[in-house]
Amino acid sequence: PLTDEQRKVFVAIGKAYQDGYHLGLEEILEYSQLSRIAAQRALDHLCNAGLIRPARSRFGTQHADLTPQGQDYYLELESLNEC
Repeated sequence: PLTDEQRKVFVAIGKAYQDGYHLGLEEILEYSQLSRIAAQRALDHLCNAGLIRPARSRFGTQHADLTPQGQDYYLELESLNEC
């Protein structure tokens, strides 16, 4: 189970992924409305849980990507209308 902060960050990343784009830390802060530290702690937890991974765009910017496990979890949340 994820905390509210972790879920906000995960859902923001998942929605962006579904729409074909990626979020960096600044966009995650904007979409989740969390403090920088809370968002970073949520990202760390999601990485450690194997739901997201850091990735780089072709332009060199860093963003969060869903892992296959994260994609499955997002689809599960989506089917329960929790996204």
